[in-house]
Amino acid sequence: MERKCICLVRVSTEIQDLKQQTEEVVKLAKLHGFNEVGKDIITIENKESGVKLKEEERQGLTEMKQLIEADPTITHLFVYEISRISRKAEVVFSIRNYCQENHIQIIIYKPSIMVFKEDWTLDENANLMFSIFSAMAENEGFIRKERFARGKKNAANLGKRTGGLLPFGYTVDEDNMIIENKEESKILREIYADMASGKYSVKKLWNEYKEQGFEMKYGTFFRMLKYSPYIGIMPKRHKLEKKMPIILDKELFDKVQKVMAENVTNKSKESKHNYLGNKLVLCPHCGRHLTINKSTYKCFCNGEESPYIKTSVMDGLLWSLAKFEEIVYLATDTESKVNEINKEISVLESKLKNAEESGTNIDQRKERIFTLFEMGNINEKQMKMRLEKVEQEDQERQKQIAEFKSRITAKKQQLKDINSKADTTDIINNAFDMVESVDVEKEMRQIVRRHIYKVYAYRGKENDERFVTLEFEFVNGKKKEFRYYPFFRRSQFQIKEMTENGTFVFNPLLDNPIYRSNGKIYDLFTYNKGGINYNIEAERDKKRIEKAIKRNEQRETAK
Repeated sequence: MERKCICLVRVSTEIQDLKQQTEEVVKLAKLHGFNEVGKDIITIENKESGVKLKEEERQGLTEMKQLIEADPTITHLFVYEISRISRKAEVVFSIRNYCQENHIQIIIYKPSIMVFKEDWTLDENANLMFSIFSAMAENEGFIRKERFARGKKNAANLGKRTGGLLPFGYTVDEDNMIIENKEESKILREIYADMASGKYSVKKLWNEYKEQGFEMKYGTFFRMLKYSPYIGIMPKRHKLEKKMPIILDKELFDKVQKVMAENVTNKSKESKHNYLGNKLVLCPHCGRHLTINKSTYKCFCNGEESPYIKTSVMDGLLWSLAKFEEIVYLATDTESKVNEINKEISVLESKLKNAEESGTNIDQRKERIFTLFEMGNINEKQMKMRLEKVEQEDQERQKQIAEFKSRITAKKQQLKDINSKADTTDIINNAFDMVESVDVEKEMRQIVRRHIYKVYAYRGKENDERFVTLEFEFVNGKKKEFRYYPFFRRSQFQIKEMTENGTFVFNPLLDNPIYRSNGKIYDLFTYNKGGINYNIEAERDKKRIEKAIKRNEQRETAK
């Protein structure tokens, strides 16, 4: 019976020898009775990453599967070492299972492993070695990745280029060190000097230089005028602390920032509320963030196809998901968490100290008011009005002090729970109570941003039922998908969550809209706890939802 084999060879860098690996694997194939390359020995050689690429993205593995499925005479797969299949354990085991299903024997050159028995079951010893070396390959991949990141960081600290486009005004020398580009830096200083004169807006100055033949997109030009590394300060968002040559004088740079701030004529008024999804919810059609008005997140890019969703619903969903992640985050016992809590306590104690010391200032202001009254500079009515204002400020200060003390106590309790290895249930309950007590929009938004990276929203339709699909991407890499039905049975909205098998199911915990009042924010579950004076509209919505749920239950019972 005619039979063939595949010799799979992969290297991830130019330094690794593809030819040497191929020769060794072909020799191994010939030892097992195969004769000639191009006839019964098929070689697959590729230069591609075994860490970065997924199984379906690997050309070598794809080609191997295509050959096996097209040619039933292929019986063996020869590999130099397990890491040449992949440095991801899940990919290695996936290929092993694929070969077992298709009766393809896997033979590894180094170490010597024949994976399957004659009846195509796994050989116990071979499987143990296969598993160990798969784990070692994956671990080595992680180490290499970490080593590369460390090397990149060291290069950045030395002032070397680590990839990407260089900002205007810089170039590299023969040693790949970032240096000043004399010609570009001269133009850069002229641009900054013109902007500092106060005669131009950014748009007008850009057009001025564009007419002179200066080629640069407006967005790049705008960012160039705010690029702090020109004065030796790296932006906080930058992952690497690069050492960049200083080109501009700090006084000139600061003056330009002041002029730009004063020249903004289209700056919108600051929103009364910190909407949780602001600059977070994106439209997949145009890539822009959804616009927010008082009641709706909406994009106007594509007419009827543009997504929209109520702010109360979107913020409620964001908060429901972020709360869970925050509770897990707070209940996690790690060294980094202890350090973080200590830093938070330090900041709170500093704020508490400032608030307590400001009490002296309030007492002094009261004394001045009494002195002004005694000297006849103000009348009794004016004195009472001023004292009342100071008293109000003092009451706010006392509230702040109480809040800071409460938060410090809660944080210290967290540390105590972690250090004493408290029962997991107690830690979770403590974390839960802490998150549930948050009702300030700004704090809630910070929690949402800590866990949710971005959300894509787009409209869909199924069986004449309209919905908005919401794809959530979390900071920890997790993804979730939901459907928002704004006209569910014409009585209430509904949110369904996608399960692992791809179906969408109703999750009542997510039907939790939120309401705003006096700078604070409350979800429906918080309202239901009682003891909170919520507005009339919230009460109406609550009753509508309760009625709709009862109707749905009656319909289900009738069925």
